[in-house]
Amino acid sequence: MTTTLTSPLEEDTLNKARAEAREILKNSEETTIELTVSGRESQQLDNALNQVIQHVLHALAQGQSIDLQPVPHDLTTTVAAQRIGISRPTLMKAIRAGELPAHKVGSHFRIRTQDADNFRKALLERSIAKNKQAIRDLWAFEEEHGLIDTIGGPAW
Repeated sequence: MTTTLTSPLEEDTLNKARAEAREILKNSEETTIELTVSGRESQQLDNALNQVIQHVLHALAQGQSIDLQPVPHDLTTTVAAQRIGISRPTLMKAIRAGELPAHKVGSHFRIRTQDADNFRKALLERSIAKNKQAIRDLWAFEEEHGLIDTIGGPAW
């Protein structure tokens, strides 16, 4: 049986879960989680699932909001563009340029979720590198024109 979360959790439920998470994590440096399913015997979770559940518990205990939703293996171009944070035409250009792997299902392109996430990460890394270079160029300009004493240079 598969369970799908289709609506966000109510605030009251989240508040109760946050309180439970704080109580579970109180006075413990390390947490090991056991799970009982449908009346079967408790079973200690393996490391990977234990880490995921601990991550959720810690987020709740700190009062953070959580959003759990299934992520499909393949995305439509519209959903992939939204996930990446670019327009669909820009996404299509990236596909045609070979920058973003995609495959066709009928006449429509599909993008693996992992490929979309990797593409987004690469875009962010390029943007960060570009911004760092712009700051270096600005500092060089300030030094070159004797502006450091006038405007004080970097804040740190």
